Formats: sequence, structure tokens, C-alpha cells
Amino acid sequence: MKAKPVILVVDDQPLNIELLEAYLVPHGYEIVKAASGQEALEIISNSRIDLILLDVMMPSMNGFEVCRILKKRAEYLPVIMITALGSRDSRLKGIESGADDFLSKPFDSTELKLKVSNLIKIKTLYDKVENNYREIKVLDEMKDSLTSFIVHDLRSPLAGIMGYLGLLAMSNKLEKQDSIYVEKATQSVIMLTGMIANLLDMAKMENNEMVINAEDHEMNEVLSSAIKVMTPMLNGKDIQLFHENPKKRIMVKIQKDLVERIVQNLLSNAIRYTPKLGIIMVESRRDEKSPYAVVSVSDSGSGIPDEHKQKVFDKFATVETKEKRIRGSTGLGLTFCKLAVELHGGKIWVEDRNGGGSVFRFTLPLAGVEK
Repeated sequence: MKAKPVILVVDDQPLNIELLEAYLVPHGYEIVKAASGQEALEIISNSRIDLILLDVMMPSMNGFEVCRILKKRAEYLPVIMITALGSRDSRLKGIESGADDFLSKPFDSTELKLKVSNLIKIKTLYDKVENNYREIKVLDEMKDSLTSFIVHDLRSPLAGIMGYLGLLAMSNKLEKQDSIYVEKATQSVIMLTGMIANLLDMAKMENNEMVINAEDHEMNEVLSSAIKVMTPMLNGKDIQLFHENPKKRIMVKIQKDLVERIVQNLLSNAIRYTPKLGIIMVESRRDEKSPYAVVSVSDSGSGIPDEHKQKVFDKFATVETKEKRIRGSTGLGLTFCKLAVELHGGKIWVEDRNGGGSVFRFTLPLAGVEK
């Protein structure tokens, strides 16, 4: 059986409460009574209330004060203020305190019923949305937990596959073409292992459960290490990858493996969208205006329209190139990059590259420099 909507009537005059009760009970409402603002606040804390009819002129704590406190505790609980004060200033004061509607004394019974009915409908819709949101949140948390569980369990069989591929690679009995197949399979396992690590670490970062172990590292060495892992992906693609070394050493305070994976994800993205005979450039420099290093990974692809530049960092976002061709899903790589960069206190963004294509830039804190 559907529960009746509960209306809290707050008035220090018992006759006023009885009058409102006589009007509303026949229409299917349950009435809860409070003779003061303090009593109303106590009821709100311990009971389900769908709407409040609040008298303005009460001793000790007037209706404006009560409404202001109520709205801090229950922002979406509708309040109708009942007042004999008909001035514009009084109504403005009521709106300022959070009232949703007004009734002037002596009030019309039809007006009362309509205003109560409308606000109860709005409250019911809000409650449904809130309940749906809670259910979706629970389901989403269950999905994330299941995903993490499955992904975590994939690590062991992948390690086994990687081990056997390593044994095959060391064998002297493989034909040249077979060796190429083993190399490609190894690259795929490395990529899949990286994706699993991204998923697990993303879950930790999103839940604020990950703390970085930051140490001093030379930026160029970190970039070289990341590039070395990704270089085999360029085989057969006729794409040139350049790493421009800065004139001076740049020391950064980072968790090395996380930053290497940021660069690897950006390089994977660049390789994916750079056409044949295209160019990929990796650079680093000190930011002249802040205690950060700036790392850039640029490609000579079709570029990304301005309206999609922020969207590319969303999970599984689908974006278009400037030539209006579907660039496809960005997957989770760029989302991982954003979370990992922000965990270091940096920022990441994408710009247009001169001559066409995109430049992904991110910042990392310099070592030995106070921010």
C-alpha cells in the first residue's frame, strides 16, 4: 500500500493547525504537528516529511530563521510559508531564507490544495530520481568491483603467456617469419598487460586510494625508457618518431613507472592516428612561469576539433577528426593519463599542432623546487 504524503504543520496557534488539518486530511495527507521552530527541527531530524507548512510569526524562532536552518539540512524539502505579512519585503525575505511558495492569511482552501499538491508532486519526482541515482551508484560500484576482480585475475595467465613467448624467442628452431609472429604476440601481451595495469590503477585513483612514491628522476631518461618500449609498434608503419633532448638536464619528482605509462599511452594514441609517412615528436622543457616541466607528444594526424579537446580524456569517449571522420573510442588510455598526471599535481591538455595534427602536453613537478 502506498504511503500517504506527510505534511509537517508548524504554527504556535493550535486553531491554525486544526484548520489546516481539516482541509488536508480528507485529501489523503498525513499531518504531523509542531508548535515551535525548535520542535519542527527535531521532527525533521527523526521523521520522513514530504512538505512543510510554516507559519512566519512565531515566538523565540520565527519562520524565516526556521526555514533557513531547514534548507541547510534538507535542501530539497519543499516549504510553504504561511504569513499575514503581505509586503513585498516579507516575501523577498522568505525567498532569501529558502521558501518555495507562500500562502497569505486568510488563505483560500483551493489555493492551499493546489500549492500543496504541486509541491508534493515535485518532491515525489525528486525522491524517485534520488533513489534511482542511489541504485545506479550501487550497480556501478558492483560493476567496478567485478571488473577489478576479473582484471586482477588476468595477470597470472598473461605472465605465463609472456614467459612461454620469451622461451620461444630464445629458441634457435624458429623460422624468420615465426620469430616475427612471436615478437608481435609479445607486443600484444605487453599492451594488454599495460591496459590491465591502467584499469587497476584507475580504480585506485578514482577512489583516492593511490599514493604516489615520488622520487627524483631525469626527465630525458624517463622518456627514453618509455619510447624504447613503444618503438616495436612502429615496425611496418613508415612513421618516424623523434625524441628531442633538452640542452639542460631536467630533474622531476615523480613515480617513474606511472610517468612512463603516461608517455606510452600518449605514444600509443599518436601511433594509432598518425598516417603513413607521418611524424611523431616527443619533447620536454622547463616551464618558464611555474615550477613544472612540460612534456609534449605530437602527431601529424588529422587533429581534433576544439569541441572534442576536453572530451578525449573521458572514459571510452568517441571523437571526430577535423576532417569529420570518426577518430573512434579513446578507450581508457587518455583517462589514465589525466588521472596519473593530476595525481602528481600536474595538468594535461591537447592543442593543435602547427601544420596539422595534435599535441598532447602535460606538466610534472620539478625536483628540489618549492611550489
